[in-house]
Amino acid sequence: MGAQTWGGSCVLADLIAGDPESFGLSVAQLNAHSSEVFRILELGAGTGLVSLTIGNVLQQLKFQNTRRIEIVATDYYPRVLDNLSNNIRSNFPEGGPSSDVSIVAHPLDWSTFASEGKRDGLFNEPFDLVLGADIVYEPEHAPWIRSCLLHLLRRPSATEMPLSHLIVTKRSTHSFEANIIEKVFAMDCDPLVPCLRVVERDILTYGGDTREEVEYVYYKIGWFYPAQGRK
Repeated sequence: MGAQTWGGSCVLADLIAGDPESFGLSVAQLNAHSSEVFRILELGAGTGLVSLTIGNVLQQLKFQNTRRIEIVATDYYPRVLDNLSNNIRSNFPEGGPSSDVSIVAHPLDWSTFASEGKRDGLFNEPFDLVLGADIVYEPEHAPWIRSCLLHLLRRPSATEMPLSHLIVTKRSTHSFEANIIEKVFAMDCDPLVPCLRVVERDILTYGGDTREEVEYVYYKIGWFYPAQGRK
């Protein structure tokens, strides 16, 4: 895992490059953001294509502001993290596309994160945008990811709705993947406590002509407030 770039990562990177605004990454959106630092987390980053694409998008936008952007690309496996760090250095020798934007590789174990008493400094503050592509391939992965998002996805404000964007490749051999995401993110909520729900679901088709068509399920996951019945 992580030694090659999977199809879902290519799709998510393509979506970001084609429409940064849908991910809150336009200059106007970033300039208007309320916090001093806009934080982006990639789960199961592998080769880092998604994080590197964001870096390139911001470089093309020539984003410069007093507000900083932090991109944290995470994975579990040490060899994958070594390769990820090398890819970041190869693309951004200075550690990011500008002095305002940083990209770092960092380990993250989904299975233990929620139960850890003391967390690494990078995870002490929540993230405004969380991304993941083809990261659910065992039944336990979706509950682990949900546990991480409960701690790591920033709560919404009157003007901002932080989201997690997940891409899942539809495979006949792993049909549980999409089903378990929808099940885990549709769990009953305490009426007084906000919970995470799938707020949007799309089927994307890539390929055709010279290649076999492949379908991907694209989820946007955000906070839901049962008492108010609102997202």
